[in-house]
Amino acid sequence: MRTGSVKISLAALMTGMVMVFWGCTKKDVAPKVGADFTYIVTDPIPPSRVEFSNHATNATSYKWDFGDNSSSTEKNPQHVYTKAGTYVVTLNATGPDGTGQEKYQLTVGAKAMLIRNISLDQVANAPDIATFFAVVKYDGGGYTLPGYEHSEADRGKRPFAVWGGERFYGVPVQDTLEMNLFYRLPGRPNPVPVGFDNAGVYKMVPAQLTTGNNAHPTDITLQNGSGQQGNSVRLTVSWQ
Repeated sequence: MRTGSVKISLAALMTGMVMVFWGCTKKDVAPKVGADFTYIVTDPIPPSRVEFSNHATNATSYKWDFGDNSSSTEKNPQHVYTKAGTYVVTLNATGPDGTGQEKYQLTVGAKAMLIRNISLDQVANAPDIATFFAVVKYDGGGYTLPGYEHSEADRGKRPFAVWGGERFYGVPVQDTLEMNLFYRLPGRPNPVPVGFDNAGVYKMVPAQLTTGNNAHPTDITLQNGSGQQGNSVRLTVSWQ
């Protein structure tokens, strides 16, 4: 008895093997998760509100770490920083293919102190009739204030001198601010330092006024010496 036979070509056999191999190994790959965000500080003076915009891709859940022991799982959160400082914000975005992470460093709090007014309230042993000068210096620059004349008509009046207006510039909070006070007598060409033993020299770092309960004051009094040997300068400032 003759039995039937099946003839299979080599090409057909190879095609079948490729199809079986492809069917066993092919699977859908989830898109890779990408984490990214931007932010806007809406108020530089604490409490500072910061608005975050999430630009993560292929993610379904989010975990924010604001760098001040607080967190959020919102997609586009807002956060209020109560203290000035520099914070590292971390976004972890999670999707079917895993988790992506992005970190950015942000700073809240004033970046500059703008001197709007300088008042020379007390001068050690200075004459009532004189022209007063002030040299303002800081790490990034400086300027000399124009002479302020305290004339015969001003005898006994205080303050001795007042400078104000748009001539003032912002001082970066991390810089050291130095003020040097001078006066010049009528008919004398050279200015004389105010006070004794550098009592007319004032130094301060604005950053020291950006923390604590009395942070970011708008009126600052600088004093050197005491009694009749003392000088007192009052600054009116704003913070940027």
